[in-house]
Amino acid sequence: MSAIPFARTALRAASRPTLLFGCIASTLLTWGAASAGAEDLFLPVDREDMTAAIRQCDPAGSRRIRVRLDGIIDEMKAALLAAQDEKINPKKREKRKPGKGDDRGKGGSDSLLSADLQARLTSAVAAWRLTQVARDLSPKEGSAFWKALEQSPTFAHTLAMTVDPERDTLSGVWQLATEIVATDAAMVDRHPELAAAICVVYDTGNVSLTVNENRGRSPEPDLVWKWYTSKADSMRFGIDLAPELLTLIVDVPAGIDEIGWAHKNFGGAKEIGPLYQQIEYDFESLKGKPKKSNVAGWNLPNILKHGGICADQAYFTTTVAKSLGIPAVYTIGQDSTTGHAWAGFVRMDGKKPVWDVSGRYDSYKGVTGVYRNPQTGQAQNDAVLAMLVQWGLEPKAERIASSILRVADERIETRVRDSERNAKLKVEDKDIEILSSSDIEALRELREALITASLRRCPTDVRSWFQLRDLGASGGLELSEMELWFGRITDLCGEKYPEMVLEVSAPLIKSLKETTDQHKLWLSLADYLSKRADLASQALIADGAMWEKASDDERAAKAYGLVLKRYPDAGPPTEAALAKLASMLERRDEPRSLAALYESVFTRMTPPKDMAKLFGKNSSWYRVGKKYVQALRGIGKKGEANALNDRIEAHVDDK
Repeated sequence: MSAIPFARTALRAASRPTLLFGCIASTLLTWGAASAGAEDLFLPVDREDMTAAIRQCDPAGSRRIRVRLDGIIDEMKAALLAAQDEKINPKKREKRKPGKGDDRGKGGSDSLLSADLQARLTSAVAAWRLTQVARDLSPKEGSAFWKALEQSPTFAHTLAMTVDPERDTLSGVWQLATEIVATDAAMVDRHPELAAAICVVYDTGNVSLTVNENRGRSPEPDLVWKWYTSKADSMRFGIDLAPELLTLIVDVPAGIDEIGWAHKNFGGAKEIGPLYQQIEYDFESLKGKPKKSNVAGWNLPNILKHGGICADQAYFTTTVAKSLGIPAVYTIGQDSTTGHAWAGFVRMDGKKPVWDVSGRYDSYKGVTGVYRNPQTGQAQNDAVLAMLVQWGLEPKAERIASSILRVADERIETRVRDSERNAKLKVEDKDIEILSSSDIEALRELREALITASLRRCPTDVRSWFQLRDLGASGGLELSEMELWFGRITDLCGEKYPEMVLEVSAPLIKSLKETTDQHKLWLSLADYLSKRADLASQALIADGAMWEKASDDERAAKAYGLVLKRYPDAGPPTEAALAKLASMLERRDEPRSLAALYESVFTRMTPPKDMAKLFGKNSSWYRVGKKYVQALRGIGKKGEANALNDRIEAHVDDK
């Protein structure tokens, strides 16, 4: 496959920095990701090269590493500019003869990186990341850290590609890395992914999970390491998965005794999903009585024996799964009725691992679930997990390549940001780089090319998607560029990952300068996501918020009205759109119009069925009905309001 590092023919003649998404479709930078020879690139890390890089990683050497990486980036930038010149002047390509570092004679074509440059980039980006982890270490701490990593250069590279310097607690990462290597360097060298996963999950201390009134707590990280390495042969998917998947295993929120109990009692279970329903639902607790499992002592054996509610069912299922080496997450979501918890986990579909759920009832299948990312601690949409499983299935060489490209982009981002800040502050320091405007523009173009190439290598690299989202949101796109890139997002994400379509597209749409341009794409996005009421509603609500900000209440009301017309049972999004319209009518002092609005929505909503009073009163139908009652009283229709209120209360009252 041809690998043409080209983003825009008139790069150096451009008047402002921008991202040329429109050129990606036809002239995308690739490194042969889809070609038959892709396995020849980014082979497993060269231990000697990585060891040499680690030996430079001390306080004095960190600058050399940064300069080395920036030099490679500048070589790529030069290659990009040269490719643009060749596209403008084809005769230059004809005259140039294959030489050292030119891979055309090997069956390939021009690319940003020669084989030698690829190898240098592999260790350079890892070394740069590691110097970020160790940036606040004392000389004594740093010496111990570098010596530990030198014993396992494969682990060092894996850790570098896994850690997030902006979100992880770096002091915890380096300390755990040092301690794990000291415990058993040979085992760390055998299982670098597991060691890296534990470092980024336990960097802030033991893991805990709040399950309503209870809290599950993990063992100490050294015990977690010993548990999974000692049980490696009995782990369902082994312990050499991608670190991002392993984080969904090692964040096990139960003590060693409970984990051992789960492993012993359910190690032979063919399917994990049925465990959710195996936990008997404690309906008496909904009437105010203490949960039986709490009275007995809340733990895995007592949940199995005495039952619980959905939160306990989800906790039990996911914790048992983790004890067996199955990636799993405790997930929560809100439909038009109430909040709910279910279990997400990996299962085998024939010979292929896929993401599955248990306890996600029909009313929640169109709802965005949320889980706690074990590495960052932040709430994240659960649809990312299906993509993450596919990422873990990618060949290791492909994942390494994608990660390297992404981290190289991170360095460019830091470099440009620091240069712009230093130029603004007029810092005079020979050690501080001040880039020219043309260099900054070229590097911005290179950033787009690198992230796009990363996604070409692995379209399931979630972190590259988020990086591209942030890059585009800061770029100031034109409508034509955004339309072309929107097509790219929907093509790569497709119907399998609709949440990612919204997650990536929304910030890009907001970056458009013209409200009419944003409006066009918000409607296109809502139409594309029409099968998912919760996601389509979010796009329409964003459109309405945009018009409100532009002081165009008429168009804002129309956007909110589309949510109510199309998706009266969308739950929280329906309530959000209704609240916006109600606020507009209240400001205009139109109580009769307000009552009519509530009537039009409430009469089209589906009442909750066969639901305990506690859950019924948390439903959107109940809350909207109560506001309708208030609106009727506000226009003097007290009798009608009282009758409606009695009907609403009777419907949700316990039978």
